Amino acid sequence: ETFRVVGADDQIMTRAEEKATKRHRTKMKALFEAADTSGDGQVDREEFEAVLATKTVRTWLAAMGLAVEDAQTLFTLIDNGKGTISVEEMMQGVGRLKGAARSIDVRNLMHEVQQTQVMMRRVREEVQRSGLAQADMQKVALHPSQNTS
Repeated sequence: ETFRVVGADDQIMTRAEEKATKRHRTKMKALFEAADTSGDGQVDREEFEAVLATKTVRTWLAAMGLAVEDAQTLFTLIDNGKGTISVEEMMQGVGRLKGAARSIDVRNLMHEVQQTQVMMRRVREEVQRSGLAQADMQKVALHPSQNTS
């Protein structure tokens, strides 16, 4: 009997999640269509910023759990690097970003930061061992694109 109740609860939760996912996709498609003023099936940064400049859209997104203070940053987080966002990227990107941060996401980020710190410490030690002067180290750190040697 207990297992039947648990199974029924799981089915209810699964159906509720499927409905929520479908609602999210429908809403993101509507947002995408509003943003895609050129009608080319892609939203560029300018189109994205224009649609997010409206208070109604920002309030609507906040109600869905995505507070938008900086449209440029949001675009960068959703974009896969090609400078435009597809409807699928919009759905997935906003879905990943809305709501509170999950503890696993925060823990993963902390782990990556720690790994980066260790790597930077090793780089600094190697540079110091190689005999570069402090001024050269600062030059490399401040202008990495100018130092390709």
